[in-house]
Amino acid sequence: MAENVIYDSTHNIIDIIDELDSKIDNYTIPDNTVSINKLTSELRSTINSIPAMVGSPLVASTAAGMTDTTKVYVYTGSETGYKSGYWYYYDNGDWLEGGAYNSAALETDKTLSVADMAADAEVTGNEISDLKSALQIVSEKGILIGDLIEDEYVKTDGDIAPYTNWDRTDYIDISMANGLYITKGRGGAYNCFFDSNKEFVSSFTLSAGTTLVYVPADAKYVMISDLDLYMATLKIKYTNFLDDMLKHTYPMPNIANNTDYNTLLTSGSYAVRQNASAASMTNCPIPNSHRLDILQLTQSNKLIQIITPSNNNGQIWYRLYDSETFSAWRGIGSSGGTSDNSGVPSYYESHVVAKENLIRQNISDVGFSGDSFAIVADTHWGRNTKNSPSLIEHIARYTPVDKLMLMGDYYITQSTKMLAYNAMQTSIGAFRDKGMELCIIPGNHDYNKGTVDGYPILSEAEVYGQIMTGQDSVTKSSNTCTFYFDNEPLKIRYYFTTCMYDSSYNIDSYKWIFANMENIPSGYKVIIFTHTGLSGSGARNHNYAQYLTGALKALRDKTSYTFDGVTFNYQSTNAIPIAIFSGHHHVDYVFSDNEIACIQTTTDAYYYEDSSNYDDSEIPTLTRTLGTVSEQAFDVATVDANNSVVYLTRVGGGNNRIVHCGKTAVSTSVTLTSQLSGTLTWKSSDTSVATVSNGVVTKVATGVCMVSATNDSTDETLSTEFWNIVC
Repeated sequence: MAENVIYDSTHNIIDIIDELDSKIDNYTIPDNTVSINKLTSELRSTINSIPAMVGSPLVASTAAGMTDTTKVYVYTGSETGYKSGYWYYYDNGDWLEGGAYNSAALETDKTLSVADMAADAEVTGNEISDLKSALQIVSEKGILIGDLIEDEYVKTDGDIAPYTNWDRTDYIDISMANGLYITKGRGGAYNCFFDSNKEFVSSFTLSAGTTLVYVPADAKYVMISDLDLYMATLKIKYTNFLDDMLKHTYPMPNIANNTDYNTLLTSGSYAVRQNASAASMTNCPIPNSHRLDILQLTQSNKLIQIITPSNNNGQIWYRLYDSETFSAWRGIGSSGGTSDNSGVPSYYESHVVAKENLIRQNISDVGFSGDSFAIVADTHWGRNTKNSPSLIEHIARYTPVDKLMLMGDYYITQSTKMLAYNAMQTSIGAFRDKGMELCIIPGNHDYNKGTVDGYPILSEAEVYGQIMTGQDSVTKSSNTCTFYFDNEPLKIRYYFTTCMYDSSYNIDSYKWIFANMENIPSGYKVIIFTHTGLSGSGARNHNYAQYLTGALKALRDKTSYTFDGVTFNYQSTNAIPIAIFSGHHHVDYVFSDNEIACIQTTTDAYYYEDSSNYDDSEIPTLTRTLGTVSEQAFDVATVDANNSVVYLTRVGGGNNRIVHCGKTAVSTSVTLTSQLSGTLTWKSSDTSVATVSNGVVTKVATGVCMVSATNDSTDETLSTEFWNIVC
């Protein structure tokens, strides 16, 4: 019998290979190790059965002698039902005839695709080898880790050493990946990349949770090690986000210091001197980058800039360029990676959980008299890191908050009206279907009015169509973006007023609200939302609070109010104003005007033009840092309607606030009791009206001011409490 006999049941091998391919192509990596191990065992068992069917067959002179059902037999006997010189294989309980056996000069099928022709052993072996390699990556979502090697770890230089109670992976094939999402219960530095010869390339550090690691171009394998407790939860997924970038190979042309990267838009890769990008890229988030890639996105006129740090372990940043403007920088990587389940970046995860705890607590404390809603102002989508929609969705899922007030300025000025429509709906649309009902008003930028002269300004009718279409559950004005809706059980009426392209108020909008308040049901409370700036001095000269607060004060005092020649009579109206919310000025500011509490909230965008114009010693802007929670800023408000108190939980940069909106009358002095814990810093917004010391407010002169107390917290409970003081 020849030694190199070929198993010529080609169709059986093809069936097995097809079965394995199907399992590999269609399998989605589960989130539990048990299922992964089960799949691994199943595939290995199938593969291991193939070599047993390839090679020299066994010889049997009787059917009873064919005892190994995993082998092929050549029958040499004379029993009924069997043919001498024929080969047999076992299938479903029976030995089946495969045809006449010929061990010499057999022509083989090297394509493994021809039926009734013997399969070539070498080609079959290669197919099996390829399938074993394919088992390493079974889908675009995950990588099979395989068996862990106990009591060993990989050093940062790539050497493997013994270490009790530690586990390491074997060499995991990552040749199909250029970025890895690695999830583990804690961070650590004992992880390495290796090349195709399994020679050390580099080490890298993981953070607790999910880390996105950039795979070096010459790395083909990865090895990870840690304490066995944490390795038991290890998961690896890969991404090809940087495919196009890696097509550009070294050496790359150098870029000199101070090159204007904002106009350098030729597709390609460039070597960057350290600190060059910080000097030359607007708001560049990486001070020590070493590589800039500029790519043309397929089927788009957009380009993308990608910058990577001076080592492979740090965060990667990118931004889009569309015709004339850059988007905000967005980070991915060890300090900016995206969580693989909620869409919330990993650096927000503990923050948003802590804020949700505060929101739930506020809602419980207020109890029967409470209502809650989120407020997002001045999104300026082109300068926004765009994490707020995912954060809103997370909050909607884990708290009872079900309303979102969008306060205008959704986009950056566009060169055509159609681009303006698209930009506006892109920004607003990002917040749709996130578990909260939207209430939408326009800002001055939503008329496409910006810093570029000659761009078309949208009419009031065009803005009305974009903003009011779809808001069908509210009572609305017929000719301005003005409306209201009621929380009937709590007797709260929420008014929403529009603004004009020049940032001023809309006279018809105000008249519509003031007229409606004459007939508001008895016992209702009133809250007004507007984009229009309420306070102003110097560059912030939009001081329009007086008109809204004048009407609300008249409503509270049951008097009349005259506006634009029309007198509105509230003498028989029984309603209580709570507060006015506004945006526009890109600052957090709580103040009193006409004895009515006004609450301005800052922009949700991390970067905005002319920020110095929105900053003075009285109302400082926030420090916004990319790749941290401060890059976003919006509020979740819980209203205690019975006591006119608003609890504002800040998600992102800035303080939580508690605002006692009802007036606190001070004839001589009054002692305030704060809800905050810790050491408090007390402050009066106008010491010519009242002073405060350790909570004791003393009248100085007739007037209004806000007294505040700020705690000394250094975490998510940092808060300021305000009282509306009337002397």
